[in-house]
Amino acid sequence: MKVSLLKLIDVSILPAVLAVGVKFLGLMFALKFLNLTFSTRIQGFFPELLVDYSSKESEIISSSVSVLFTGITLGLGCGLLLVQAHFFHETHISPKSATNLARKGLSKIITSSFDVFHRLFIWLSLLWLVTFLSFYQTFHNQVSIWVSLVLLFISWGYTQLLALDMAKERTND
Repeated sequence: MKVSLLKLIDVSILPAVLAVGVKFLGLMFALKFLNLTFSTRIQGFFPELLVDYSSKESEIISSSVSVLFTGITLGLGCGLLLVQAHFFHETHISPKSATNLARKGLSKIITSSFDVFHRLFIWLSLLWLVTFLSFYQTFHNQVSIWVSLVLLFISWGYTQLLALDMAKERTND
């Protein structure tokens, strides 16, 4: 396998597991702290936990909260990587800043193009996937439209910031 493909597989594990975990935690948060009425049951040959809502409104609220939590978490991950790409990228950082970081034992936060752009590609792809899925769920009356619009704004904004950073990278080469 090519090194790039192996790198993409390697860096995709954390954000994928985090997205699924936060989606579940967001659902549990909505059910517990927003006092939504629901019941649970286990069904099937392979046991699966199903949540039955007492109203369509409860389903929309809990789905919206869990999708929003997932999108915000992926957005925070993208934001941290964009900060790293912009301020701690080996082609952007000044020698003085690199020396100061090395003195403080923080030289590991300086990253290469190969590393940061592969990680950003995965996090941003997952963010766009969550955004598209939220619009699908909105179309099927499972998620509030404002959640999908917020995620679209975040995804589009981070994509534009990445494009600007990559353009800066090209001009530095």
